[in-house]
Amino acid sequence: MGWCARWGVRQAGLWAVSLILLLRSGECVENLRALRAKHAQVLTSARPVCTVPENERQTVRAFMGAMAVASPDPTGKFSGRRQDMRDTWFPSTKAGLDDFQKRTGIVLRMVMGSKGLLDDERVAMQQEADKHGPFLWLPIKEQYKELYAKTQSFLSIVTCHYDAQWIVKVDDDIYISLEKVPALLEQWERKGVGYAGCFEHKWGYADSPHHASYYKGDGTKFAVGPFYAIDGKLATAVQRANLPLRFFTNEDVGTSNMMKVLDVEWTHDGRVCAAGCHANAVGIVVHSTNPAYRGACTASELKDDSTHRMSTCFNRLHQECSAIQDWQPGFEAAYEDLKPWTDWAEEEQIELDAQDAAREAAAKAAGRRQMLAA
Repeated sequence: MGWCARWGVRQAGLWAVSLILLLRSGECVENLRALRAKHAQVLTSARPVCTVPENERQTVRAFMGAMAVASPDPTGKFSGRRQDMRDTWFPSTKAGLDDFQKRTGIVLRMVMGSKGLLDDERVAMQQEADKHGPFLWLPIKEQYKELYAKTQSFLSIVTCHYDAQWIVKVDDDIYISLEKVPALLEQWERKGVGYAGCFEHKWGYADSPHHASYYKGDGTKFAVGPFYAIDGKLATAVQRANLPLRFFTNEDVGTSNMMKVLDVEWTHDGRVCAAGCHANAVGIVVHSTNPAYRGACTASELKDDSTHRMSTCFNRLHQECSAIQDWQPGFEAAYEDLKPWTDWAEEEQIELDAQDAAREAAAKAAGRRQMLAA
């Protein structure tokens, strides 16, 4: 075969590969559009239009929602976690919930999705509510890959029915020193905080149930999911504006993306991601894959609870935290050390920028070596 024929075959092959890539690119774009349409529908159904008049909303100091899952199986993971909370830091009766609200102005509820429950499951969950106090039900189906929709539904329902100074979101696998929460909120108010929690940098992924499969979001700062709080008026403004929010796989990254449009003070407060009981600890991280926030549970404690419950660790933490009585002086001193996220993260950002520069230099050096080798 002559050089001209070989050249023709080669060009034809390149054209074929280009055509395949083009077709696949078009398919990916269509898949992404379909996925975005689906997620837009999920968020729309999760955030129903509020019909409660402004003057009929209940005024409270804060609404604190513990994200749980409606599973009535008494031997299951999720019902076990609800029981672990009630056995330790969460009030176990309606009277206990009402007393906490009367003393502090804070409404405390376990938060769950109601869609997809069978009739017998609904009956079992109602019996649990009759025994232990009411839940906050959301018009969603529980799915791990759609946690952002659950968070947005939570904010939507709370801002519709309550005029809250603060909306606090916590997970079901974090231990809370509940009596310190009112003092914590009061300190944040003095600082003019609008968005508080334990902040970190992370690559967030939008639209995709499998992270980077479709769209890589921007590197962002966000308050990690186990415990963060938002100024109630800001949350109400966002929900009432009915902004077309982008769907994020990481619910905490999605919340920070929503907060970016607001002129709000972001404050890192390590007291809500403590690794154990001490006088200043409010939220204690039970287990964590993030090296920046070490979990309080030991490996043996987690292994002992084969159903993924937290009973062994929660009980130990409850005993340790309950033994700390005189926490107020140190708590006030810790408040004086609070800094806005921008100040707290400046040194960390310098380090991250240096790491990015080192990676870029290494990539350029590798490229030069490949060119020389060719």
